[in-house]
Amino acid sequence: MSGVTDAVLWVHHAPLMTERLGGMGILERQLFLLSSIGIKRVWIAGPEPAGAKEIRRPAGVEVAWIAHGADLPVDCRHPYLGLSGDHLVRRETLEALAAEAREGHVSYQDEERRSVVQLIGSRGERVVLFAKKPMPAGSFARLEPHGSRSAALRWLLEGARKSHDGLMARLFDRHLSLAATRWLLDTRLKPNHMTLISSAIGLWGAYQFTRPEHAGAVAGATLVWLHSVLDGCDGEMARLRYEESRLGGILDFWSDNVVHIALFSAMGLGLSRRTGAAWPLVLGALAAATSLAAAALAARLAAARRATGTAEPFFNGLTLDAPLSGGARILQRVEDFLTQRDFIYLLVLAALCRKEDLFLIAAGVGTPLFFLILLYLTLQAGARHDAAPKAAPRPIAPASGRLGVLLPGMGAVSSTFIAGVELLKKGLGRPIGSLTQLQAIRLGKRYENHTPLIRDFVPLAEPADLVFGGWDLFPDNAYEAAMKAGVLSPEQLAPVRRELEAVVPMTAVFDQDYLQNLTATYAKSGTRWELAQQVMADVKEFKRKNKLDRAVMIWCGSTEVSTEPTATHQSLEALEKGLKADSKDIPPSMVYAYAAVKLGVPYANGAPNLSGDVPAMVELAEKTGTPIMGKDFKTGQTMMKTVIGPALKARMLGLNGWYSTNILGNRDGEVLDDPGSFRSKEKTKTSVLDTILEAKLYPDLYGKFAHKVRIDYYPPRGDAKEGWDNIDIFGWMNMPMQIKINFLCRDSILAAPLVLDLALFMDFAKRAGLSGIQEWLSFYFKGPQCRPDLKPEHDLFIQHMKLKNTLRLLMGEEIIDHSGLDYYDPVKGATPTSPAGAPKPYKKREGPSTGAKASDKAKPAAKRANLPV
Repeated sequence: MSGVTDAVLWVHHAPLMTERLGGMGILERQLFLLSSIGIKRVWIAGPEPAGAKEIRRPAGVEVAWIAHGADLPVDCRHPYLGLSGDHLVRRETLEALAAEAREGHVSYQDEERRSVVQLIGSRGERVVLFAKKPMPAGSFARLEPHGSRSAALRWLLEGARKSHDGLMARLFDRHLSLAATRWLLDTRLKPNHMTLISSAIGLWGAYQFTRPEHAGAVAGATLVWLHSVLDGCDGEMARLRYEESRLGGILDFWSDNVVHIALFSAMGLGLSRRTGAAWPLVLGALAAATSLAAAALAARLAAARRATGTAEPFFNGLTLDAPLSGGARILQRVEDFLTQRDFIYLLVLAALCRKEDLFLIAAGVGTPLFFLILLYLTLQAGARHDAAPKAAPRPIAPASGRLGVLLPGMGAVSSTFIAGVELLKKGLGRPIGSLTQLQAIRLGKRYENHTPLIRDFVPLAEPADLVFGGWDLFPDNAYEAAMKAGVLSPEQLAPVRRELEAVVPMTAVFDQDYLQNLTATYAKSGTRWELAQQVMADVKEFKRKNKLDRAVMIWCGSTEVSTEPTATHQSLEALEKGLKADSKDIPPSMVYAYAAVKLGVPYANGAPNLSGDVPAMVELAEKTGTPIMGKDFKTGQTMMKTVIGPALKARMLGLNGWYSTNILGNRDGEVLDDPGSFRSKEKTKTSVLDTILEAKLYPDLYGKFAHKVRIDYYPPRGDAKEGWDNIDIFGWMNMPMQIKINFLCRDSILAAPLVLDLALFMDFAKRAGLSGIQEWLSFYFKGPQCRPDLKPEHDLFIQHMKLKNTLRLLMGEEIIDHSGLDYYDPVKGATPTSPAGAPKPYKKREGPSTGAKASDKAKPAAKRANLPV
């Protein structure tokens, strides 16, 4: 249910909760309803009733009582669901409402504007207004404290109907079975008992057909019809009392088929006795044998689907993994019709008219036909599936326990990131800019409208489970660093001051040759090998002290002086020799990278430093099974280049020149005022356009453009960076044009959500068994790290598609190519494992000018959204 695992049940009338309705106590019913949609913890706001410990509770659900008006426990995870104890709500309605309300606080109300269900998106309810929406008609029932329960029971019974019954079953059988179920719910009979009883009646009816007299056929048909009616009771009881089980599904499936096999066999035997002919025996045996074969094939299909986690409790009609088209789809509709129970009425009619022979002939033809259709559809779907099998989900370890986020460099970016996550934990801020927290991902075809949030689709760590630590050249704790950086205001930082002050940096690795404009006051000493051992000891102690299960490391420190790879960086053996020899070829950032990867801690480089982007570090990462990625966070001006550049190339517009300048006043600006450090930044900033525009392919358009990048340190600006871009382009007939961009941004505000996403995705990659370069995360970097024989991809939209498709692949979902051809010509589509359905007839949309009714436009929002009712 969109990742909602916690719920609060508001009980306004405590005695009401102990009353029974439909074979269960009302409180029990509410708990099982919440469990069925994935709720794991329920707080009941109201007095604990006598005998609460004896109340039947769903397995795996924690239940606790709190007083009305009391604050929720701090471990209640947002978003959480609030449900009125005075209302019953359909399961599918709750799922749809939760999926629609992804953000904010939403209250769904009954016709008298009483709250039925609420979705609380984040903490701080008192400062966020509720969006109030009406509940769809028929999706809930109100329980009056001292009123009759008959209306609520009728509502429950209506919800237990099957949606795929035949016409006669809907008109007659279900009314009778629901009436019987209403009486049976308060008995000690279990659903499986009813399955056995109805089967016994059906077998008794089948036996009656062996009698030669007409009365036997009439009695048999009547008993088989009664079996069909009562057979609906077991499923209705199971659904209404939350007693569905795989055993019950198997028993129900096979008991029905045993009755049908016995019926065909008995009819053949009885008619053969009556007529003295052999053909009824042959037809009866043929119908019985093919009925058994069809049941065995259906059971095998169900077992295969259970193995992939896609089956119902056992089997419910024919559902194939690979969609069918053309004639096969027509045959599938025929098969669906043949599975319905309306043939029982033909049996009764045939018995009354003494035409059992006609029914047996129809069964002798129809049952083999059903089996052949089922076999054909299965083979067709299997052939499509085998042509391009869907990727199996990769084994992924659960995101259990606490995750440490270690940050070399605890200045503006790190302190802003830590403060933001701590505010998020308290419900006092929103993670704007974070894909992991806010973005949805499409699964399957467009018309399926299946777009869960990434955090609900992928097993990521929760922000509440993050623990922060790091190193810095200065002893300021995270609160002092955040105050000096001035990115967030003192008022914003005040609620999390205590948490920020607890994040005290460890002494950093420092080399003045790599950072000319800063002088460290809080640095380690020793050779580079000794410094690496000290960093590893820091990581181990941090994990032990904070009882962490896992950790990741993200470089958020300053830009080092530009260097080129040397022999020291070409192999792990050479790198370790260089560390022991205290080689100047190894910058401080590479010491951190070595320490992290050596310990199996995923490492990301948020600056243009050499760091992990050398053969030796890739070798170590593959040896220790550790993900690495970088480099240089893509935040402001370069992000715009990776958007505008692809647009120019996509439309084949020429480029004469691109002039970029920045003014920046924080510590990063001070460091970049040094020419050596600026050269590192200039490399990643200028390489973007060269790669995107592919001048070798389009020399006339992009072969001679001028590209200038400047960064000026201007202290009054602080973290509020300003970027100016002048872009000289040309179009049709070489006519010149210009684009001007003035981007006033906050560098650390743009970087903080990137750090959060990278921390969660790095941890996910490690748990998924990925190692080495993680190019699928190039979306976050100016200079994406990739194999040396590959050209890095800089197009933001291709990077975004690569990221999402990687998530789909790891989770066993269909890769989306966005060709769209299969929506219009399925035969030529590029996805044989999951082709789109045949094109639907185009329907002209009605509007005010074509006679649309005003009442249609005034429907409630929940109704327009087609919420299940």
